This record gives sequence, structure tokens and C-alpha cells, in this order.
Amino acid sequence: MAVKIILLIVFFAIMIAVGLYSRKHATNVSDFVLGGRSVGPWLTAFAYGTSYFSAVVFVGYAGQFGWNFGLASTWVGLGNAFIGSLMAWMLLGRRTRVMTQHIGSRTMPDFFGLRYGSKALRLVAAAIVFVFLIPYTASLFNGLAQLFSASFSLPYWGWVLIMAALTGVYVIVGGYMGSAVNNFIQGIIMLVGIVAVIAAVLHSHGGLMEAIAKLSEGSATTPAGTELKGAFTSFFGPQPLQLLGVVVLTSLGTWGLPQMVGKFYAIKDEKAITKGTVISTFFGLVVAGGCYFLGGFGRLYADSIELNAAGNPASFDAIIPAIVTGKVDFGMAGMTVTEERKAYIEKERTELVGEFCRGCGYCEPCPAGIEIPNAARMAQLIRRSPYKPYMSDTWYEKMHKIENCRHCGLCSSRCPYGLDTPALLEYMLKDYDQFYKTHKEK
Repeated sequence: MAVKIILLIVFFAIMIAVGLYSRKHATNVSDFVLGGRSVGPWLTAFAYGTSYFSAVVFVGYAGQFGWNFGLASTWVGLGNAFIGSLMAWMLLGRRTRVMTQHIGSRTMPDFFGLRYGSKALRLVAAAIVFVFLIPYTASLFNGLAQLFSASFSLPYWGWVLIMAALTGVYVIVGGYMGSAVNNFIQGIIMLVGIVAVIAAVLHSHGGLMEAIAKLSEGSATTPAGTELKGAFTSFFGPQPLQLLGVVVLTSLGTWGLPQMVGKFYAIKDEKAITKGTVISTFFGLVVAGGCYFLGGFGRLYADSIELNAAGNPASFDAIIPAIVTGKVDFGMAGMTVTEERKAYIEKERTELVGEFCRGCGYCEPCPAGIEIPNAARMAQLIRRSPYKPYMSDTWYEKMHKIENCRHCGLCSSRCPYGLDTPALLEYMLKDYDQFYKTHKEK
């Protein structure tokens, strides 16, 4: 956990530093809004890709469409890469740059106002952008907060505030160039991350063919009531027409988004557009294709998410966090057990027999939000250290999260000491409540 926190702090520090550095180069409005119209192909392509394939796609759409269509949802990613990226750059890139530079427009509302000589049209366009970008931005923060709250103990709303504050700092301070450079850094992380997560997921299920075999055991039912076995591993999935609709909507819909088209306003020249087209398409293939492919395995993690009465996720946004945080057998997202650690754990297992938690943290994160390493050692903490901090309302609420345990078995399967973690937690809650009654007022 400490390693993850350090990496996160370093990333946040880099974001702020980039914003401060870019501020020096934003000497006028054009520099601040468009980076002086001199942004290169790599920065522009990555800025386009990270704006396109944001948390809305990676967390929301990938989870939802992966659940509904299975591995066939990969077609959505391919459509996004070739229609939403390649065709958009080919048809809109040069035309948008030439026209906006010719009339001197800096934003989409500005373009409509200058192109048609209408202040009213400019105001209407600005109002539309403002109103409809609010739910879009909210969905971004929701996806990020869901992912981070699944990996760290900080609650959902805390991550929303952190993301909003950091975004405000590097955008307001650094302008477009600060945003573009940060997008480039984030894009590199996305490329490496999606490949690493897919590899880890497939490895945890015994390889690609084993994972597909497990997924093929599921079936879907047609409107006529016919059962389709292996529907979620089929070429076009259980609902081909709906899949086609999703491909079209998610690929063509982005052509009109101001945060996407605006990238063409700032690109340096036509040569950069040609190069950016190739880079953006490659980025889309890896990131979009990869995240939808990953989402296709979401049903293998049904035990780790909350389902409604119909057997579907209560929140589709919970699927990708469940995959990411559950992809490694020994817990914590992104952390593996080295041979040296395994030898140390085996030595401890032999020497320290008994049903007690060592606090190693490999069991985390818990889908129910239980702080397992502390909760599972509460009997020792309240008796071998100052107990008053644990008598607070905050700790009382944390301990009673144990009542929300789903008995999904994730913590037990991750525990390198073979503990029956749910049973241990129930015992700790019972002991804590008895201790709380007699020590709360002291």
C-alpha cells in the first residue's frame, strides 16, 4: 500500500509541476487556450486519445458493454480506433485547422460566432457546451473515484474532490499546453497499464484460452427465450444489432465533441496532422481495443460486485475496478509476491501457527469497504496499544462495515497464511462490541 501511495503522490506532483512549467509559456490568450497553435503531433494525438478514452470509456463503457456483449465488445474499441480516431483525423483534422486559423477562432462557440457572424449563435453554442459538459465531467470524476476508492481506503467523495482540485490546478495554471503535456504522460501510463492489466488478468485465469473457456460457460437468453450457450465468447456476442448501434454511437458521436475537435485548432501544421493520424489510431487500437477486451471478462468477476435481483451489476462502474483490484491472486492491485516474499511468508506460516492476522495487506481491497488489516487485528490493537482512538465514532463505523461482508471469498483466497478471514472478522466485531460497551466512556 505504501508503494501505491508514493507512486500516486509522485504522479500528482508531476501534474502540478507540468502546469506550473507551462504557465511560463502562456504569455497571451492564444498561448493559454491553444498553446500558440504550435502543438506537435505526439502531444495532440495523445491529448485526443486520452480525452476520447477517458474514465467514461475505461471504467463505465468497458464494464457495461463488456458485461452485455462479452468479448464481442472489442468491436466497439476497434470502431472507436478506426472511425472515431482515424476517420475523424482524416476528414476533420486539416479542414478544422485551416478554417479556425483563417477566421481566428479559438473555441467551438467562437467558431460559430465568427463563421456565421452571429453573437446569438455564439452564446447558444457556449450554453450548449456548458450544460452538456457538466454530466460528461461528472461521469469522468465518478469513474475515477470508483477506481481509486476500490484501491485505497479514502472514500469516494474524497477522490472526487482531489481529482477536481488537481485538474483545476494544472488546467487553470498551465492552460492548453499544460493539459496536453499531462495528457501525454497519462497516455503513456494508459498504454503500459492496459497491456499490463490484460496480461495479469489472463495470467490469473491460466492464460487466454483458459479465460475464454471459463467465460464460455455462461449463456444468454434471446427475447424469444432461446438459450445461447457460449454467447459471451461468440464473434458478435448475444446482441449483434445492439452492438452495432454502440459502435456507431461511440465512434461517430465524438466527432462533435468540443474537447475532441478542439485538438485540431492547436496542432502545428499539416505535416503534424498526417503523423498525428497514425499515432492517434495506434493509441486507439491499444487503449480502446484493450479496455473493451478487458471488460469482456467482467462476468468472471461477478462474485466481486454487487448484483441486483435480475443478476446484473447494481453499478456497471464497479466492474472494471473489481477486475483491476482482483486480477492478482495475492491481493493489492498491481502488486505481486516475489519469491523472496513467498519464502518469508512460508517461514512465518510454519513458525507462527494460529488464526491471527499479520497485517500484510494482501487481502485488500475489500469490495464491502472493510479495512481488513486493522479490523482483523482489532483485539490486539485495543489491548496492546492505547485503545481510546479505536473507541471513536469513526472506528465504530469502520468496524461495523464487517456486517456488510458479502462472503465473496476474495480476502481468504488472497491471504498467504490461509486464514478464514470472514470468520475472523466476525469474531473481531463481536469482541470489539463487548470491549466498546465497557470502555467507551472511560
